[in-house]
Amino acid sequence: MSLSRRWDVVCAVVATVVLWSHCHASPVDVDERSYNKFRTGVNPSETTLTPAVVNSGANKFHKRFVLAVDGKIEGSPLYVANIPISGGMHNVIYAGTMHNTVYAFDADTGAMLSARWLGAPVTGGDLSALKPQTIHTEWGIAATPVIDRTNNVLYVVRWGYENGTVGPTFRLFALNPGNLNQDPLRLGTDRWL
Repeated sequence: MSLSRRWDVVCAVVATVVLWSHCHASPVDVDERSYNKFRTGVNPSETTLTPAVVNSGANKFHKRFVLAVDGKIEGSPLYVANIPISGGMHNVIYAGTMHNTVYAFDADTGAMLSARWLGAPVTGGDLSALKPQTIHTEWGIAATPVIDRTNNVLYVVRWGYENGTVGPTFRLFALNPGNLNQDPLRLGTDRWL
């Protein structure tokens, strides 16, 4: 599936979550893959979405916007409501790319709120040797990030290169969801992978 087609599908799914959240007093965050640690993909408090509502001519389930990113998206996008960014509160879509960039987009307008590049992804001979069967030309953030709302941290693992290290390494980043800056208090150097 092409990058633009894949992101169109992702935007349609996220738009559905956003639309649902606007219909309710308290939006449901999707702060990890498939809603929860059990990966059920189920929102047990859903009461509005029914086949009749989704199939009606008056529904608002459609592609709302196309968002440009710098690489393929392999992990699931995340949706979190009411994040303080740049002096305002935003409903935010977070996505990580295989180019090792984490994006924060406004879920209501599609505007890019923030982006953070986490270093060079694995490419070339290293990628061929370590992932000989891959269809990718670069390998960076492949897994879905996780947001810890209680501690205000977005955790993301990237595969890439470190200064002074031979070959690619995995690194766990603890980012502030509001500005995507690294939070050194959350992870010390002893916890890097």
